[in-house]
Amino acid sequence: MFNCTETPFVCISRIEIVGSKFEGLGWFFVMLLVAFGLQVADNFLWLKNSQYSREILQLKLGDSKRTKLIGLSVLWTAVSTIVWIIRVIFVMGNNLWMFSSILLGNIAGTYFASVKQAADEDNTLDVIIQEFEKESGRAYRLRDLMLKLPEAAPAGTRKKEISF
Repeated sequence: MFNCTETPFVCISRIEIVGSKFEGLGWFFVMLLVAFGLQVADNFLWLKNSQYSREILQLKLGDSKRTKLIGLSVLWTAVSTIVWIIRVIFVMGNNLWMFSSILLGNIAGTYFASVKQAADEDNTLDVIIQEFEKESGRAYRLRDLMLKLPEAAPAGTRKKEISF
């Protein structure tokens, strides 16, 4: 279809990766699938590591849970970096179809990682808002307690009016 000698950028029967030439449609499509798969995997790795980062930042310094999560985050970062290096090697092949495969892998990976990723743990503010939305008695008891807070402030503390 395309003359690989004259236009290697659009060639579909040969690809060169780090000086190694892979000839034939079979090798070409296998390399496209590998690049696609690496890009999808990278999206999952990024999302997983982002989740660990969010969890780490919710814990106080010195918390044993934080130390464990930092170790896991470092591990996922290492794996992600290895995948990134391999993807860069594929990009260095300078082939339009490889770029397209990586783009499609990024789109598919973002979609599937977002669909598969579990929701974040509820934070306190979200829980309170949900309780108010359900018109829960617990939420209104909490509101009443919060309204009493300025009255219980230590002497000399400036009182501010709280309104909802």
